[in-house]
Amino acid sequence: MLHGRRYLLFSTLMISIAITGSGCGGGSGKYDNKMKVQNYGHDGYMGLTNTNPNLPNSPNSLTIKSDTDFVGEKLRGLKGIQRSRVTIDGSSMHVRIDPDPSLNAAQRARLQSEATAIVQKNMPRYDVHVTVVH
Repeated sequence: MLHGRRYLLFSTLMISIAITGSGCGGGSGKYDNKMKVQNYGHDGYMGLTNTNPNLPNSPNSLTIKSDTDFVGEKLRGLKGIQRSRVTIDGSSMHVRIDPDPSLNAAQRARLQSEATAIVQKNMPRYDVHVTVVH
């Protein structure tokens, strides 16, 4: 009886070691060792610029100033705008346009719809409100 238990215990131990050891094998399967280490580039900030592009130290980070400057740049392409002001309040963007005084009411309405379309297309993350001052 004692010999049988020893044999069973020894057999169980050997099978356990064999199963555990087989998981550590080098493997020769189709997908073994195909993982490559991906490092972030040397950007001078220990990889932070590429790790999270929305951090303020990144040249790609989005700020309110960059958004307002971009909208002003897009509106410069429209004819009939003397001056534009962009303010951002949370998720709302308010654009106030001073039109050329020579524009009539229909031209001002067209200018407002064109400006609204341009700003909404380029700034989808904001609720855009465009006002053309008469």
